[in-house]
Amino acid sequence: MNKTLAIIDGDSLCFLGSKDTIQESIDRVDTVISGIFEATGSTSYYLLLSKGPYFRHSVNEEYKGKRTKSPLKYLSTLKQYLREQYLAEYWKGVEADDAVAYIQQLFLDGKLPEFTNTFVCSLDKDVKKQVEGNMYDYRKNEFSVTTAEEAQKFLHIQSIMGDSTDNIKGIPGHGPAKATKLIEAAKAELHPLVAYKAYLEHYGEPGYALYEYQKNYRQVYMLRTDSDFQNEVGYVPELNDPINIIK
Repeated sequence: MNKTLAIIDGDSLCFLGSKDTIQESIDRVDTVISGIFEATGSTSYYLLLSKGPYFRHSVNEEYKGKRTKSPLKYLSTLKQYLREQYLAEYWKGVEADDAVAYIQQLFLDGKLPEFTNTFVCSLDKDVKKQVEGNMYDYRKNEFSVTTAEEAQKFLHIQSIMGDSTDNIKGIPGHGPAKATKLIEAAKAELHPLVAYKAYLEHYGEPGYALYEYQKNYRQVYMLRTDSDFQNEVGYVPELNDPINIIK
């Protein structure tokens, strides 16, 4: 029997589900989740949430610092609802993005052999572009595939340009077009060196350039291995069994 796992970014789910009243919000979340299961044909799922502060704040105190208080009326209530109704989980010190990337990497490494397929279910462009595999955007009802090459390329483009939404500065004057041009022109194995050289050209001093490059890389990189977690947050996730979908 073919078994398919839905790996769901619950943060985006709360964003999409937030409506004028709590009942409307809960109804919307239920509808979207049901739609995910139907569209992907999933037999099981993980639903992941974020709960700060995150390890990235220790790298950059101003991480997400430009964001104002969430305008979503029922964010905490919806997260609690997802935990109670759908057994959503969060992991200390990391974001839902990291948890999604970690579980998907387990599948890619053959460590979830009971599943023949997975869908990473998210609205977040960073997740959809930096994580390898089958993607499902549950707002657009849109499927896509991100290859390993595309995922690595986007990671190194991000390490150069940063992410203004999360207050990751990158190299001043290096927007998406310039960062993409630099990475596209180099072989895949040279992408880290190309990124570092861009920092070196801007900052001049090798030690400081390396510091800035590593700081930004650590913020944009989604944790996906046991070593990543051990190095950044000091633990290896204890993965619960996936939740089986009752049809």
